[in-house]
Amino acid sequence: MLNSNFILTVGLSEDDVGSVEYFSGGRDCETIESDDYRKLMNSDYFVSIIDQANLDEDTHKELVQFYTEVDSNLSLKIIITEHPGELVKISHALTFKNFDELSNVLGTILGKAHNKAKKDENTIRNFTYSMKVLNQIQEHPGISTATLAHEIDRTENATRRFIEILRVSGEKIDYDTVNKCWSVRHPNNQ
Repeated sequence: MLNSNFILTVGLSEDDVGSVEYFSGGRDCETIESDDYRKLMNSDYFVSIIDQANLDEDTHKELVQFYTEVDSNLSLKIIITEHPGELVKISHALTFKNFDELSNVLGTILGKAHNKAKKDENTIRNFTYSMKVLNQIQEHPGISTATLAHEIDRTENATRRFIEILRVSGEKIDYDTVNKCWSVRHPNNQ
């Protein structure tokens, strides 16, 4: 899941990683340094900075194949390369010819990416809780707001908000005012 607390660097020098840490200062995030490209595919990082020159041909091909199948646009990819190619295109990465060129704008890029990640995290969190609410109502027709709130570990007001998100997005959720409970309307009871 997206996490605005981490930046991943792959193939950068120690000095370059130090610069990333410097420019990320004040954003409550940590820079993770790795030479394992697989972390790019299994990560929760809001920004990945990759020096393409340090990727071997097989790694490059595997990343292209991965990004062809996975839409990873919630996190920002920055690729340092003098020869942008298929990996840059398919991963929707920002490109810079060298780290010095990137460092001129890195603070601004990290700030914008961090703000976007915070907003995306909130959207994902709301979606996740809404899906939990829907699941609970489907599995337990007649469930009360208080029980729903307890089951998803949120307040009753937040739970009502998640129900409203579901309702405005088209879910047929009904409230029984007599029994004070929720249920999902079946398709043949429109």
